[in-house]
Amino acid sequence: LVDEAQDTSPTQWQVIERLAAEFTSGEGTRSGTARTIFVVGDPKQSIYSFQGAQPAEFTHMRDKFRAALEQINQPFQALPLQFSFRSSPAVLDMVDSTLKDQEGLGESFLHRAFFTQKPGRVDLWPVVEQEAHKEERDWFDYHDPCTPPVAAVLCHYQRLQRAEPAHRRG
Repeated sequence: LVDEAQDTSPTQWQVIERLAAEFTSGEGTRSGTARTIFVVGDPKQSIYSFQGAQPAEFTHMRDKFRAALEQINQPFQALPLQFSFRSSPAVLDMVDSTLKDQEGLGESFLHRAFFTQKPGRVDLWPVVEQEAHKEERDWFDYHDPCTPPVAAVLCHYQRLQRAEPAHRRG
């Protein structure tokens, strides 16, 4: 079972692929016991690209598993998960509308809210342009140790150092 597969990195898929390769290599030690792989994910919900997740790998690996199973005459099922049990129609409509033409998300399909009367709201806020900073400094630039935040932290640290530890007071 691979859950939240849309957030799986290519390196993690390599591990999964090696583990699953045994399933298509012939009969296992327990003959008559079906070996399966079950992968669940939705590329539209991928949020871990900063950790290496690549939603396009979900579709790529699905195709690889399909080909491997077809070679040994084993069934393969790709079932779209169209119902959402958490989100309202308003939220799902916005997600589908926003991501409908994005590449790398696999086949396009619409999500449906299981609870059609569930309340929900989507607010679109205007883009706020970042204000120009006075002067960008490199991380190694000198920082005045007497600036208020640094001074406050140092004072607090010194008070803690002088205070009698609670375990000694009883």
